[in-house]
Amino acid sequence: MKIGVRLVVIISVFNIIGIGVLVGVIMALSQNQIHRMADENAFSLATQGSEKIKSWLGVYMDASRTLAQVMEGYKNIPATERRGYFDLMLQQVLLANPELVGVWSGWAPNALDGMD
Repeated sequence: MKIGVRLVVIISVFNIIGIGVLVGVIMALSQNQIHRMADENAFSLATQGSEKIKSWLGVYMDASRTLAQVMEGYKNIPATERRGYFDLMLQQVLLANPELVGVWSGWAPNALDGMD
């Protein structure tokens, strides 16, 4: 075999090996990059979803807190009228928020008006 052919074969082999190594390195780096981007995207979507849920639930939590704060002053309402006032408040919250399934308050036996 002539020296020119040998050089071409040797150079071609080294080029093929070099290109193979280069392709392997590039694929490994791009795979890592794709995994990192997918993780970041999933985290971003989860964060956005949680913020939407948090804001949606926040409205109803505010209504619940407000009702609880108002109902804490139950001793300032005559005992015979408390149940009626609280029923009206709960009905109004339900009417103002039609997406709610129900609204209620829980009391210990005879704690509200002594009529349980």
